[in-house]
Amino acid sequence: MRIDARAAAALLLAATAACAAPGTGRAGRTPRRSGKKAAAKPAATEAKTMSVLEWKGQYGGAPEAGREVVTDAAGWERLWRGLGKPAPALDFSAYAAAAVFAGQKPTGGFTVRFDEPEPRGDDLLVRARVVAPTGFVTQAFAQPWAVRAFPRPKGRLIVEVVSQ
Repeated sequence: MRIDARAAAALLLAATAACAAPGTGRAGRTPRRSGKKAAAKPAATEAKTMSVLEWKGQYGGAPEAGREVVTDAAGWERLWRGLGKPAPALDFSAYAAAAVFAGQKPTGGFTVRFDEPEPRGDDLLVRARVVAPTGFVTQAFAQPWAVRAFPRPKGRLIVEVVSQ
């Protein structure tokens, strides 16, 4: 039995168009409405916006595990030059940055994750952890790193790397 390619293509196109018809939902059925009204959106004055200044990468970090605190523009430029990337703008009158390097890992998928900072008097304690992969990963050496800016404390920015 020989199938005409044009007829098969036309049939496939018609079936696809029927399934994708707007407003029909799956299998040609009209979607049901739950009867519940959508939750009201908060007013603009109630909306909270928070931007986290964080950069991450899998490659180009230090081959040895470590951490670095950056409090000025010269250190910032040096840090990013070491990562082989251009330094993003950062206001050091308002922020200090913490960089954590996981060291060389045998595969991809490892990440550096920062916990929420804890005020300690005038100091700010930041904990970071290296998280191991849980699924499929690239089979290549990686040097994961993360850099995060924190509100500049009156005292020191203290970085601890804790084990997972």
